Amino acid sequence: MKQMAGIALEPLIDEEIQSEACGNTSIRDLEEIFEKVNPRIANLVNNYSKKVEEKIGQIISKISEMFDKKLTEDDLKSIIIFYSSPTGQKMFGLESAFQQKIKELIEGSVMEIVIEMTQERREKKTKQVSIEWTK
Repeated sequence: MKQMAGIALEPLIDEEIQSEACGNTSIRDLEEIFEKVNPRIANLVNNYSKKVEEKIGQIISKISEMFDKKLTEDDLKSIIIFYSSPTGQKMFGLESAFQQKIKELIEGSVMEIVIEMTQERREKKTKQVSIEWTK
């Protein structure tokens, strides 16, 4: 096993397998190589899945803490009732589209303000330069 970024990982293909893969290889040779590599890949995927599950558990815990700080049990029950209703289901389906549209509106508005402020600044600078030239 080798250490990579603090995580112990078995190499997928060791030197023995690499040397077998070089040169003239038959179908049987390839099958033998696959038999050696496949368990290592399965182990890697399994370890990765465990890490993902742990991370998801941590995220869920943090989200739960956020809800606990801001919402009462009655609030949560009301939210569940709302999202269980047809209107709540419709709203749930529209939320990502609404969020995207709101994001676009905000970004567009901010850009308009930046452009307007930039133009005003240029005009002010142009006036200052013009006044200085006339002196």
